[in-house]
Amino acid sequence: MAILDFDAGNVSPSQGFTLLPIGDYPVVISESSDSIKNSKGTGEYIKLTYVVLEGEYKGRKIWENLSLVHENPITVKIARQSLSAICRCVGVMHPQDTAELHNIPFRISVGINPGNNGFKESNGILEYMPMQGDMDLSVSGRETQTPTANTPVKKKQPWE
Repeated sequence: MAILDFDAGNVSPSQGFTLLPIGDYPVVISESSDSIKNSKGTGEYIKLTYVVLEGEYKGRKIWENLSLVHENPITVKIARQSLSAICRCVGVMHPQDTAELHNIPFRISVGINPGNNGFKESNGILEYMPMQGDMDLSVSGRETQTPTANTPVKKKQPWE
């Protein structure tokens, strides 16, 4: 049991969690989890924590789970594409540990996922973008692209 010596009358209560508005934000990955088993036991995911670096929302966090092991191959494909985009944006093409992706600035485009199945609306990441400079986004068997700092690495949707 913790001894607090706390007076709630001197502190305003939390007003609840608010979503980040739709838009682009400079971020770093500040934390990442080890592989976590999903609730159904059908796969594993890693949780990434992004922190906004500047502007009105500096210091705000957004979270993303990447299901790298799952019974649904489309779920795995989406997670692997997202991780690939992140790696390309931060310039770490062969990470052995998610910690290698920490504290390297890049940008994300944030959207809002509608609530469903009893869950409230949440922020979702739509795109990953490098902060600056040219980066080779070539993928074996695909056309080579060399984006500028403003060229997004678009996250593909299951139907694409």
